[in-house]
Amino acid sequence: AARACDIVLRLVVLAETATECEVRATIDELNADASVSGVVLQLPLPAHLDAMGLVELVDVSKDVDGLCEASITQFCAAGEAAAVTPCIALAAEQLLSETKRLPRRAEMTHVLLLGVPALLAWPLELAFEAKGCAVSIVAGDDVQTARAEMPHAHVLLG
Repeated sequence: AARACDIVLRLVVLAETATECEVRATIDELNADASVSGVVLQLPLPAHLDAMGLVELVDVSKDVDGLCEASITQFCAAGEAAAVTPCIALAAEQLLSETKRLPRRAEMTHVLLLGVPALLAWPLELAFEAKGCAVSIVAGDDVQTARAEMPHAHVLLG
């Protein structure tokens, strides 16, 4: 697919046993390489690695997923004029629009993120709030809160 779009794809695969230092060094190399225009850190990472910390190392100008804090901040500041929308948020919004699950008047919509990992919940929350939706985030194991929130949710993502 990348070739069909005239995109040069370079896949860097590290062993599951790679240390945090090895992953950091690889991200630093990709950030410094002028021939690299985008970086995707494939999640989930092995448990011994700090996913949030490693995501934050990706240069904001190369953050394809839009998961680092600076990318999210740029996205929120730009609003509808954002050049790049975090892909998880864009995918969720497109799916909801195509299945006609996202009402036309988004400001009247309550989105419940149930059991969504924090790394993904944050861009989803900010993207839906930017559309005017009310967003609630509930941990997957918080049954009591989930039961209280579900009757009020127009959209449930989990």
